[in-house]
Amino acid sequence: MRVRCQVPLSLFVIGPSVDSLALGAEFRHKHFRVTLSLPGSVPVSDDSFPEDSRHFRSVTDLQLQIEEVKEGKFKLTELVGEPTRHPELFRLLAQIVNRVLRSIRNFGVVAQVGEIHPQYKDAETYLEKWGVEFSEDGENWKLIYPLPDTIGGFAALFTAQDYSKLGTLRAIRWPDTVEAIQDNLEPGPEQEFLTNAVEHLERRNYRLALVESIVCLEIVLNDYLKEYLATGKGIPSDRIKNFLTPDIGLTARVSVLLDLTLSREDLKSVEIDHVLQAIDWRNKIVHKTGRLPEGIAEETIRQKIVSVFELAMLLAFKRDQIKAEPEMRQLSEALSKKHAVPVPNIYRVGGHRVAMDMIFPPVNLPGEEVLKALADDLSSRLLARDKRFKPNEDLSIRYMVFPRKTWARWQNGQLEVIYKTLGDIVKSL
Repeated sequence: MRVRCQVPLSLFVIGPSVDSLALGAEFRHKHFRVTLSLPGSVPVSDDSFPEDSRHFRSVTDLQLQIEEVKEGKFKLTELVGEPTRHPELFRLLAQIVNRVLRSIRNFGVVAQVGEIHPQYKDAETYLEKWGVEFSEDGENWKLIYPLPDTIGGFAALFTAQDYSKLGTLRAIRWPDTVEAIQDNLEPGPEQEFLTNAVEHLERRNYRLALVESIVCLEIVLNDYLKEYLATGKGIPSDRIKNFLTPDIGLTARVSVLLDLTLSREDLKSVEIDHVLQAIDWRNKIVHKTGRLPEGIAEETIRQKIVSVFELAMLLAFKRDQIKAEPEMRQLSEALSKKHAVPVPNIYRVGGHRVAMDMIFPPVNLPGEEVLKALADDLSSRLLARDKRFKPNEDLSIRYMVFPRKTWARWQNGQLEVIYKTLGDIVKSL
């Protein structure tokens, strides 16, 4: 038994090519296999637009096809065949729909897309509106609730779009969105609050956008500091708890603690003064007036909110790096021992991407076969830990000679030797 439905979903998709606009995915939900697609208009192209957004189309629906792949608690045959169980069928469909919509909203950063919150007593209405069909062979389909003949005259009322209010999904974000759908990932606070703030900014509700951004910063900063102190410095949890008390407020943490934990290079990328100003405004909203100070230009408010999120994203990245350090250290020591080379520095650089820096002394540089063996070994070890790791895309290596001169590198699954001999390296200095 198979079931399919068509849920109204209005947004634009933009990307660098026509092919990039063909969005679809397959995933498992409980004991069902789900295939999704986002049909809509024919792609349109305009070479005057930036290269990454020259092709675009509108999406009109979220189409889902569900098929049982093994025995489970719910059988589609029973849910479809017994009208008294249609609310259960609708609940299952709504769970799958929300799983997709939640990922598109937060990982695709489409603020206009939100989860549905239906009343399950209205199951028949939704099953009819979504055009839910069932099939035994995947070819012959039948509506669970046939639409009345008069519905066709009103179809335009349900499909008319106000394109000025549609969200935009960038095709480049689709792989992350698909991964979130397939793994049923919950968005981190830096993702969820960012999307919420984008939504408020588009509505020009700067007060809520500011509050969302500061709440996001508070959560991420606290996570970062705990990880930095526990994993990075090895401080026991009870001492960390005694230190990170409400007595050390957000202003103090941003003003001083970040200077003690972040590098100068990291701090250069953040407008701390903008962040502190945004925190001050939030405090006045929450503790005094309930609104933003008067007379502030919209562009100034936006600028401060962007600075807050830039800091939150940086801290989230640093948090994840620190969290991965023990595992990366084990990999480094294992590679060094097996291949009799200096202990490299291996670190995560976002998502599933990993980078490695290895510094050799300026004598007896290893041959190409050793460099390739190191890359292959590391790729195998990473793949064993991360099923989504793609060696030819996600691994980059810099082979350096003391102090830090890159003489060979590994990228896109290929070794490039920049300098053949030590003499060549010396000449380049």
